[in-house]
Amino acid sequence: MKKHTFTLDEDFDDESPLLDNIAILFFRTDTPNYLFADDLNHLYRLALARVDDVALPAAQPLPLYIYHNRLEYLDYYLIDLTPTQSKVLIIRGEDTGDTVKEILSDFNEPPAEADPHNPDLQLRDDIRLTYQQTLTPVTLYSPLPPNHSAKAAKERQELDNLLTSIIDYLDLNHL
Repeated sequence: MKKHTFTLDEDFDDESPLLDNIAILFFRTDTPNYLFADDLNHLYRLALARVDDVALPAAQPLPLYIYHNRLEYLDYYLIDLTPTQSKVLIIRGEDTGDTVKEILSDFNEPPAEADPHNPDLQLRDDIRLTYQQTLTPVTLYSPLPPNHSAKAAKERQELDNLLTSIIDYLDLNHL
């Protein structure tokens, strides 16, 4: 399978719409799905749980983890794109901006000094540092098409088609 490269939208802010209340983050990591989902659960107080794989036509099944945050009206979908060692986190809801900023910050900025008397904060910082030290890049999907070569445009179209298929699958299955 072809290797995809993703670019971070440098102009991201709270006011910009993210695909009609959808934010898509890509994580490049070889951490197994269940461990990565568990780490995200600890970092962001989620409860991502494994459900049936995403079954797209003419594609191998993609492992799927889901969490519906009823208090913040946000839905989280973690999908493993196994051959590329990429994981996709789709966040749906009215206000995804703050959540996306927090995740991007956590994976890209060193944590402040943790309170040694608070084991929860210490665990959170340990998880963040582990991913930062293993150079786990996190990028935000930008709905704007890049101005690149024909090959890059074709790869971008393939990625757009895959993401559209995944979102359609989630919608059709009421996930």
